[in-house]
Amino acid sequence: MQLDPEDAYSITLYGSATVVALWLASALVGAVDSIPLFPSLMEIVGLGYTCWFSSRYLLFKKNREELAAQIQDRKQQRSYFVWV
Repeated sequence: MQLDPEDAYSITLYGSATVVALWLASALVGAVDSIPLFPSLMEIVGLGYTCWFSSRYLLFKKNREELAAQIQDRKQQRSYFVWV
Protein backbone atom coordinates (compact mmCIF):
# COMPACT_ATOMS: atom_id res chain seq x y z
CA MET A 1 0.00 0.00 0.00
CA GLN A 2 1.53 3.29 -1.12
CA LEU A 3 0.87 6.62 0.55
CA ASP A 4 0.33 9.71 -1.50
CA PRO A 5 3.09 12.29 -0.79
CA GLU A 6 0.44 14.76 0.38
CA ASP A 7 -0.96 12.16 2.80
CA ALA A 8 2.50 11.34 4.15
CA TYR A 9 3.15 15.04 4.72
CA SER A 10 -0.16 15.45 6.57
CA ILE A 11 0.41 12.37 8.70
CA THR A 12 3.91 13.54 9.60
CA LEU A 13 2.70 17.04 10.40
CA TYR A 14 -0.23 15.87 12.57
CA GLY A 15 1.92 13.26 14.30
CA SER A 16 4.61 15.81 15.11
CA ALA A 17 2.03 18.32 16.34
CA THR A 18 0.50 15.64 18.58
CA VAL A 19 3.87 14.78 20.11
CA VAL A 20 4.61 18.47 20.75
CA ALA A 21 1.14 19.03 22.27
CA LEU A 22 1.56 16.02 24.59
CA TRP A 23 5.01 17.24 25.63
CA LEU A 24 3.65 20.73 26.38
CA ALA A 25 0.70 19.30 28.32
CA SER A 26 3.05 17.14 30.36
CA ALA A 27 5.28 20.15 31.11
CA LEU A 28 2.26 22.22 32.12
CA VAL A 29 0.91 19.53 34.44
CA GLY A 30 4.36 19.14 35.99
CA ALA A 31 4.64 22.89 36.54
CA VAL A 32 1.18 23.13 38.12
CA ASP A 33 1.88 20.07 40.25
CA SER A 34 5.02 21.69 41.66
CA ILE A 35 3.08 24.69 43.04
CA PRO A 36 2.73 24.20 46.81
CA LEU A 37 -0.82 23.53 48.04
CA PHE A 38 -2.31 23.79 44.55
CA PRO A 39 -2.85 20.03 44.00
CA SER A 40 -4.45 19.73 47.46
CA LEU A 41 -6.67 22.73 46.73
CA MET A 42 -7.79 21.17 43.46
CA GLU A 43 -8.61 17.91 45.27
CA ILE A 44 -10.75 19.84 47.76
CA VAL A 45 -12.52 21.70 44.93
CA GLY A 46 -13.16 18.40 43.12
CA LEU A 47 -14.47 16.75 46.26
CA GLY A 48 -16.74 19.71 46.95
CA TYR A 49 -18.12 19.68 43.41
CA THR A 50 -18.69 15.93 43.60
CA CYS A 51 -20.59 16.30 46.87
CA TRP A 52 -22.67 19.17 45.48
CA PHE A 53 -23.48 17.30 42.24
CA SER A 54 -24.41 14.13 44.13
CA SER A 55 -26.67 15.94 46.55
CA ARG A 56 -28.20 18.08 43.81
CA TYR A 57 -28.86 15.47 41.14
CA LEU A 58 -28.44 11.92 42.44
CA LEU A 59 -30.19 11.62 45.81
CA PHE A 60 -33.84 12.10 44.88
CA LYS A 61 -35.82 10.68 41.99
CA LYS A 62 -37.25 14.05 40.91
CA ASN A 63 -33.75 15.48 40.60
CA ARG A 64 -32.47 12.43 38.69
CA GLU A 65 -35.35 12.85 36.24
CA GLU A 66 -34.44 16.53 35.86
CA LEU A 67 -30.83 15.57 35.09
CA ALA A 68 -31.97 12.95 32.56
CA ALA A 69 -34.20 15.55 30.87
CA GLN A 70 -31.30 18.00 30.68
CA ILE A 71 -29.05 15.35 29.15
CA GLN A 72 -31.69 14.45 26.56
CA ASP A 73 -32.19 18.14 25.76
CA ARG A 74 -28.44 18.60 25.22
CA LYS A 75 -28.32 15.51 23.01
CA GLN A 76 -31.14 16.89 20.85
CA GLN A 77 -29.48 20.31 20.63
CA ARG A 78 -26.19 18.70 19.65
CA SER A 79 -27.76 16.52 16.97
CA TYR A 80 -29.57 19.60 15.64
CA PHE A 81 -26.30 21.50 15.27
CA VAL A 82 -24.57 18.53 13.64
CA TRP A 83 -27.18 18.42 10.89
CA VAL A 84 -27.50 22.18 10.34
